[in-house]
Order: sequence, then structure tokens, then C-alpha cells
Amino acid sequence: MRLLRPLVIAEDELDFKYRQVVERLPVEYRHVKYSRFILWLLRPGTVSKNRNTYFHIRYLKWRGWLRSIPVYLVLVTLCRLRGVRIVWTLHCVWEHFMPSRRQNALLRQLVSRAADKIIVMHPKVALHLPPSQRRKVLTANFGTFRPAVERAALEATPNHAFTRRFNDWRHQLGIDRPDIVVVSASVLEANDLFDFLEDNPDLSGLVIGAQLEERSCGPNVLLIRERVYAEVDAILRGDGIVGYCPNDNVSVPTSIYTFAAYGIPLIGKDVSPVCDILGDSGVGGVYNSVDEMRDVYEGIMGDYAGYRARCSALLAKDTWDTSADVHRQVFA
Repeated sequence: MRLLRPLVIAEDELDFKYRQVVERLPVEYRHVKYSRFILWLLRPGTVSKNRNTYFHIRYLKWRGWLRSIPVYLVLVTLCRLRGVRIVWTLHCVWEHFMPSRRQNALLRQLVSRAADKIIVMHPKVALHLPPSQRRKVLTANFGTFRPAVERAALEATPNHAFTRRFNDWRHQLGIDRPDIVVVSASVLEANDLFDFLEDNPDLSGLVIGAQLEERSCGPNVLLIRERVYAEVDAILRGDGIVGYCPNDNVSVPTSIYTFAAYGIPLIGKDVSPVCDILGDSGVGGVYNSVDEMRDVYEGIMGDYAGYRARCSALLAKDTWDTSADVHRQVFA
């Protein structure tokens, strides 16, 4: 009997990073809400015998104590009964929008035991799984995020208010481009960078973060607490910029693969896997305390051309094709 294309079901619509993988796979990919998926599993005849079916988990979600654990247990039980394999792709250990790390850890323990296979986006992420479950792990990677930024420049609605603020700020400082840039839609704090720029008023910083709290900043800092899309491409094309990666939630930051795609080296915290990616690839420097950040910045600027070359080397090694090859071993 000839098998049909594998069917992969997930709750969330595909975002850019996972679309790059899925579009390279010979699978049919559907996204449905958990409630509809449960009903689908309950109906007879929905799980075909001549195609492999998978439930793909990409993000853990907390729905309260009365819903989260029961929903996952029901899903896992039905998948087991109906022969649906569970695959978890994991790039972030501590999810940004969990109520607490207690709930996050509880769901991670549950899902890691329920999954048939776990795909991590860096080997250090797997160290936060129960030791007994690490035999299920395969390691993939992210690739370039530049196409997403360039597409936003063409398709997103221009943010004229941001452009005016950005141009006025540059005019007041007498600069063409900022020295340090942060662009993040999910990071909740960047206090180290704010403290660093306060101690180093000769450097300028553009901080774009919709989830950051409002705070007073010196004139050398422009804090934008909203989402900016269309304008990011032009900003990242500026020469001599250094990116800042504030992630400390044991995740593989998309910002590394965004900045590197533009040949922009980064400064990041000495927290795994950020420090491992920056250190192993040589695309940036890491610090333990704010006092060390100036030396890291100066070191990058002293070998800026070398860092740019290593950014290209990282993206030649970590490609979406490579990541798809790993996922293809699972969704067969």
C-alpha cells in the first residue's frame, strides 16, 4: 500500500521561522485549535491508515490550572489511541508569556515525556529536558531571517510616527545611524543595555521592543515601545552597527540570525545558548556584567570586518535546508 504525504497538525499558524522549514518538507500541514483537534481525533475514520499523522507542538501555552494539564493529557491520550505521533520543536526553554517558570517547567516535563521526538534548535537547549527524554532529541537550527525583514519593508504599513521620531533623534545627536540596535517583539527587559548606555553617553542606542516597560532614558537612547516592521530593513543596512541580544531565557534568539544576515555583529549575555552561538561562530562577544560591555563593544569595532565575514560563515553553515533535513527525518 502506497503511503500518502504525511499529515502534520498544529495549533498555531506558521510563523516565518517554522514556515521556512515546513515549506521544504513533503507534508500536508494544517493548523487547528486544540478543541477542534480533539473532536477530530474522536471522530472515527479521520486518522488514515495509509498516511502517517503527526501532532506538532511548537509553543507551550498556559490556559490556567483547570484547562492546561487536562487539555494536554486528553490530547496525548487520544494521540496514543489513534496512532498520531507527537513531535515537539523546541527553541525556547522559558517561554516569554508564561505566568511563571513553575507552570513552564511543569508543561515542559509533561510534553517532553509525551513526545515521540523532540527537535531542538541548539544542543544546549536539550540539557533542560529530563535526562530520560534526551534520547528522543534531534538537533536542527535557524537560518537567515533577512527575507522576513525585507518582505516587511515592502508589504508592511509604514510607521510614519516612528520615522519622524527616529529622524528627529538622529538630527539632535548629529548622527547618521545608531551605534547599538535592539529589535525584539517579545523580549521583556533590556536593563543591562540601558545601564550601559547611561554610563556611556558617547554611544547611541535604538531600542525597539513592544514588550519593554516605559522608562526614562538619556538623550542618547531612543526607546520605541511598539512594533516596527517596514522601517527595520533600512536601519539594519547601516554600516558600523552593533546588535544587542538581551535574551536570557535559554532560547535560540531570532535576533542573532537577523543581525547576522545583515553582517551585524552582536553583544549578548554570557547565558547559554546565546554565548555558545556567539562564541562558537565568532559573530559577537559576550559579557558577564555591565562593566564589561564597553570592552566587548570596542573589541567588536576593532575587528568589524572580521565579524562581518564570520556572520556570512554562520549563515552558510546554518541554513533552512539543513534544518528541514532534520525535520524530514521525523515527519516521514
